[in-house]
Order: sequence, then structure tokens, then C-alpha cells
Amino acid sequence: MSTDPDTIAFYQARAPNWVFHSGDHHSHQLDAFLDRLPPGARVLELGCGGGRDAARMRERNFAVDATDATPAIVARANQAFNLGARVMAFHELEAEAAYAGVWAHASLLHCPRAALPDVLARIHRALMPGGWHFASFKLGTGEGRDLLGRLHNFPAAAWLIGAYETAGFRVEATEMYAGKASDGTQRDLDRYHREQGMSIWTIEAVCTGTARPFHGAETSAIAKRPREGAVQVLTEGLAPDEQADRSVHGGPEMALHLYPLDHHAWWRERIGDHPALDEPGGFGSNIAVSGLNEDTVHIGDRFRLGTALIEVSQPRQPCWKIEHRFGHKGMVAAIVASGRSGWYFRVIEPGEVAAGDSLERIAIGAATWNVARVFRALVGGKATPDELAELTELSPLTPRLREKAAAKRI
Repeated sequence: MSTDPDTIAFYQARAPNWVFHSGDHHSHQLDAFLDRLPPGARVLELGCGGGRDAARMRERNFAVDATDATPAIVARANQAFNLGARVMAFHELEAEAAYAGVWAHASLLHCPRAALPDVLARIHRALMPGGWHFASFKLGTGEGRDLLGRLHNFPAAAWLIGAYETAGFRVEATEMYAGKASDGTQRDLDRYHREQGMSIWTIEAVCTGTARPFHGAETSAIAKRPREGAVQVLTEGLAPDEQADRSVHGGPEMALHLYPLDHHAWWRERIGDHPALDEPGGFGSNIAVSGLNEDTVHIGDRFRLGTALIEVSQPRQPCWKIEHRFGHKGMVAAIVASGRSGWYFRVIEPGEVAAGDSLERIAIGAATWNVARVFRALVGGKATPDELAELTELSPLTPRLREKAAAKRI
């Protein structure tokens, strides 16, 4: 079952006061969520509570299907806003490709942990391709009850992201913060935007290069070219592949580079149609993939690359060679400002890979440290003292960047 009888009884008994005294405004994350959806799209709300969020959706001309597992809550919400809300428990969701969005503010946190994977799979099936899902949770170390007797799943962030990934979602954005729950307890809270999608991406090209004369006495292997057939993935990188300056590229901690293909279009708008933007390895990327970026990849995430197993180790720090390759000043500053850095992998298990193979994420690493956040902290210089302390102890991060974080603390 996806409902807890004691939790339902709590809300059933307190519905009048709970609905009319739980705040006068809709959730502040709601409008940003609705902005992601097509105008007038159909939205499912799981846990309508007082009805204010559903009323806001209707005000913005979305077709809202408001639901809650507590009959008294549904009755009071309908009384207040005439929503047409209905009683439905999470496990009763049977829709397929019916909604552009599923909104679950402060509701899925009451789903028993054992039932949550099934509920997430039901939400995934209910979404149209490319649909969006928002949920909020109270983080913890395991299922339990708050001081009001309500059941909470209290997941750890990594466990929660893994559950969503297993259900077929791709995490688009997360926000973790400390806040006081309604029982008066201070807790870490987590909010997620999740896009429907798989954790498997198609490798469009596997690219290698050789060090060539580049600028005066300098050489570079930034111009990577697609390879035909299977390529070996070894602890030092692809075989064959070269890096001209192995102090900043290559080696076991920076064995493979991925620069998102989706960034090429962003650059085209800024520097024009440079020929290198048509090349999958134009920025020195070994792996050409669309649909991944620095916000959705975390330090320590593990991927199956063909038959190899690889792990995200650090963001790429841009250097002058990018500007020289493209003939445009200001590109390094634009990378720092935008966070479009790309990242490196270390190789955990050697193997082989070819264009057309899959890149499959099989484990989430440091769930609160995506590549963008690490880049912003250590390259953009935006780290707080607490963040520097965390980065110093972030074991999947390369030793060089952990040392850099430690040095900044002094």
C-alpha cells in the first residue's frame, strides 16, 4: 500500500483546520514548474492539500486533475476552490501518457519507502514523453514518524535519486536546504525537478586525437576525430589517444573527456558557424553525447560506457587553447560564467566502446555535488567555507581538486 492508515487518520481528523490555516499562498516553486509545460497542458496533482496550488494551476489555464488520499481534505479543498478534486491514493494511479506534468509538493514524502519505487514507476508511466515531475521530500536516514505521528520515508539524497533513476527519470535540477517541518523539527529538505527520460544515452561518436603543432612551439591534441569500430578504453584513456600537456589533461584521473554536444548550438549563437562546431570532438571531447550536461551529472556518478565502467572525477578547467582553436577571445570567460565546462571520467573497469553503443548511468555519486556546482565553487571562485570543507572530503573528486579546496580554506 502507498498510504499509511495513521497518517490518513491524522489528516482526516484535522482537515478543517489543516486546510484553512496552512497558508494563504500557493507553493513558491509552482510557477517555475508550470513555465516548463505547454500552455493549457494537463497536470496531475498528487496530494492537493488545501487546494491552493490546484487553484493557481487553474488560474493559469492549466487542466488540473487534483487528487488526495484523504477524503476530508478533498472535501475541504473542493469547498474552498470548487476544484473537482478526487480521492486517490498513490498506488491507484493507472494513467499512461496522460499528463504533461505531475506535481507532488509535500505529498510523496508520506509514501512508505517500500512502496515508493512502484509509485515512481506509475508516475513515470502517467507522464507524456518529455513530461515533467516535481516532488519535495524531507531527508534522513530511514523511514520513521515525526513528532505528530505521521509516517515519512526520510530518504538519503543519493538513495532518492537512485530510486528516480531506476524508475526511468532523469534528474534535471535539485535544491537541498535546511528548514523547520510542521512538527517543529529542523530537517534537511529536498526539492526535485525531474524530466521523464531514461538513464541511457546513445554515443554518437568516439573521438581521439594526436598532438600536433598548434601555436609556436606549443602542441595540442584538442582536435579529436571520430573513430570507426571498437576503441579500447584503458585506465589512461582511449587507445590510441594523446594529450599534449598531461599535467592538465589525461592520466588516470582525467582519462576521458566529455563536452556536451548540446553546448555546440549555444556557442554557435555566440561565435558564429565555426567549422569545429560541426565536429563531435571539436572541444577535445572523447565521447559525443546529447542530453547530458553539468547540472545533471554528479561527481562520482558511474556509467557503463560500452563494456567499460567509468566514473565522473572532476569538471574540466578551460585554458587558452580553446580560444586559439576557435579564434575568439573571451571564450574562457564565457565558460566560467556559464558553467559549460564539460567534465572528466576515470576508468574503473577497462573495456571497449564504439559509436552507437550506450552510455548508461548505473549509480549516482555525490548527489548534492553536480559538476556545475563543483565548477562554480572551485573554478568560478564562489565556494563558501562550508563548501570548501565538503569538497576537501569529497572522495570521488580528483585529489588535485580536493587539495585545491583544502588550500583555499587556509
